[in-house]
Amino acid sequence: TNEGKNYSQYISVGYFLNSNDELDIASQRKVFCFFPTAETFRLKCVVHAPFLLVDSRQQLKDSRINSQLKSMLAELAAGALVIMRDYGLKRGKLLINENLFSIIPESDNYSYNTDDTFRDEYIKTIRENKLLLGRNNKYISIEEALVCRPMSMMNILSDKQLTYLKNSDYEEHKDDEDSCNYFLREETQRLYTQDYVKSILDNLGVSIYKGDNLAADITQKFMKTNGMK
Repeated sequence: TNEGKNYSQYISVGYFLNSNDELDIASQRKVFCFFPTAETFRLKCVVHAPFLLVDSRQQLKDSRINSQLKSMLAELAAGALVIMRDYGLKRGKLLINENLFSIIPESDNYSYNTDDTFRDEYIKTIRENKLLLGRNNKYISIEEALVCRPMSMMNILSDKQLTYLKNSDYEEHKDDEDSCNYFLREETQRLYTQDYVKSILDNLGVSIYKGDNLAADITQKFMKTNGMK
């Protein structure tokens, strides 16, 4: 309110496509308050809100309203991942792929006043939605996803076989897609060697399926069913 009058203003976020019709994640975008400021939230999308600014209009004031606006923008920015995923699927294109790891800003843990508002919201959205990619370019949840080590096991295990090995009650739930397990696709598996990507997947709680797990899970019934000796 202003002198007893109610008014509303818009906040918005925007992602860009490059010349290849892919998400443009090459650079960090400026924060806008009707015009660009000198601020950046370390994001790959542009954000706009009616922030309170210092006199030069280049920096944001440290204020409660600005913190609230950041929180709302974080929800919009993270929620847009789901919208872009669905939009891409309708067009037969994976707009959200391994670029997901570049979109998530690094933790601001080197700052005296740590602010991971956007990072936390991105992580929350990935936890609650199917945004990781499995084999056959299918979007999967963090509960379904598995990192494969060594990657060569992906050549001998199908996702159906993996689900069988991971679930003792497979026969009872074999037609339930929510009970399936999938290896992350190879592009993601290769990125797991990078500390930043590994830290995100570990933060999300994505499990690793190793050779030791295979040795422990494999049974005579499985071997017989799959023609193994």
